[in-house]
Amino acid sequence: MTSPRHPHAITIGKNPNRVKVTFNGTVMADTSQALVLREGSLPPVNYLTREDVKMSYLRLTDHAKHYPERHVQAVLNCATPCCEPLRRAAAAR
Repeated sequence: MTSPRHPHAITIGKNPNRVKVTFNGTVMADTSQALVLREGSLPPVNYLTREDVKMSYLRLTDHAKHYPERHVQAVLNCATPCCEPLRRAAAAR
């Protein structure tokens, strides 16, 4: 555990607000049970349970991200037609 004064001190707490995730008008997730992770000066990150996310819209990739102060995280991609503009934009880069 790190000291609260450590530059990457991590705190996790219940987000008091409703979190609704939409993409191109499609509701991908909607919850009042999100946890918010704060790490030093980095922007806060909301974590949602699978029960609150429409997992049928997502597919697991073979990629993973590793953050120096965090565990490896799986990467999910949107697997529905509403995400096609995002996939085309990513492919063009």
